[in-house]
Amino acid sequence: MNFRSCTVLRVLLSLPVVGLLFSSVCAWGIETQPIIVVFRYDDYSAKSPTEFERKLFASFQRVRACVSVGVIPFVCESDSHDPKPQKLLPLPEEKIELLKKATREGHVEVALHGYSHQTLSAIRHAEFEGHSYQELLRRIMEGKQSLEQAVGEKVQVFIPPWNRYNLRQSGH
Repeated sequence: MNFRSCTVLRVLLSLPVVGLLFSSVCAWGIETQPIIVVFRYDDYSAKSPTEFERKLFASFQRVRACVSVGVIPFVCESDSHDPKPQKLLPLPEEKIELLKKATREGHVEVALHGYSHQTLSAIRHAEFEGHSYQELLRRIMEGKQSLEQAVGEKVQVFIPPWNRYNLRQSGH
């Protein structure tokens, strides 16, 4: 089973707020359409908590649901909010194997979540603002190729760190 063949679950979550919302909508007589919920887990990297991620992926597998995992292929060693040059840490083999397994089982979609997730400015956090078009393209393509080679699957989703990216098209 792959990510695209996962069944969309139409189950009310056990959270009281969600249950209250659905109860209110039904009580008002509003016709409801199926609601699709996208689960996203960001900052999967050499520094993220592997044991937590192992349990998270197992939970999604158990309920036959999918999660999009924002992976940082070369996370900065220290603080991502510090724009000073830092050593970059590639994904260790243990993290790659965990992603491969979860992707093969169909409950994880791998997404590129930046190159290093390091900001260029201490004031406005963004990894993909302020570079030339050529540098942005290089970082995205290198990160994408690295992830695809590591997990053996096409990476088709890009999640820019801090949800910020460069709209300027200069140099292209």
